[in-house]
Amino acid sequence: FLKKFAFATCFLGDGAALDETARNLEAVVHIASGRHGRDALDGLARRGTPAAVRALEWANRRSGSNTMRRRCADALAEMARWRGLSTPELLDEALSDFGFDAKGELAFDLAGRGLTLKLGRDNAVEILDAEGHVLKTLPAARKTDDAEAYAQAKKTFSTLKKALATAHTSQRKRLESYLASERTWFANAWRERFLGHALMRTYARTLLWEGIDERGSSVARFIVMESDLMNADLDAVTLDSSWRIRLLHPLGMGAKEVVQWTEVFADNQLLPPFAQHARPTYARAASDTALID
Repeated sequence: FLKKFAFATCFLGDGAALDETARNLEAVVHIASGRHGRDALDGLARRGTPAAVRALEWANRRSGSNTMRRRCADALAEMARWRGLSTPELLDEALSDFGFDAKGELAFDLAGRGLTLKLGRDNAVEILDAEGHVLKTLPAARKTDDAEAYAQAKKTFSTLKKALATAHTSQRKRLESYLASERTWFANAWRERFLGHALMRTYARTLLWEGIDERGSSVARFIVMESDLMNADLDAVTLDSSWRIRLLHPLGMGAKEVVQWTEVFADNQLLPPFAQHARPTYARAASDTALID
């Protein structure tokens, strides 16, 4: 029964069911057996939807089992291969916008009351009433509210906040890994991925980027201010479609440039999700070089 249940839940369940299954994959293995954990993974892999990809990525990142992480990674790689993508490209495509529009806003119905949810710093959710005033929490239920509709809306809001928190943790770690691996995006793909996506635009505005030309030479270093690209002197940068874009690693910066960008970030109150331009770097000692030689 557990085998059929694990597979069916992953193959037929909705997004919420897939997220819950991902969080409980290790429990399935512990309570039942590794075989049933494999059944759940197989169901997710066969499902192949963005929600299934996110569930596998979550389990791959959070599982304490090396075997489970390896199986999740293998399943993601196989799903990517089917689509002619790399695993990072697959994960890019699977990221949900959770219904937020290009402005990072989402209309929310609280038992007949119209509210607006807005993505703030670190993709935290702000609640705005009909007049645009920021509320600390969802308004309390009124006597005239439908109790069931209010309870459902409150549950939906809670689920959304948890999903956004999970996405934020995942994206922060992935982006930091891309800093080390020097992953690049073609300029138009970068614009769509980071400036055209409600969640990723938050990261685009708090990180330092570098444009490189076809020869691999650095041609521009910039931040995103609203929708404009600006260099360290706050002059506009025009994105060339032939460029590839990557996160700028501090090893590629001189000391003066680090100081200049640090001042730009401080003056504009930009708080990156992880240490980037101010990241500690270490020069190789002469003795280390001699050992390598």
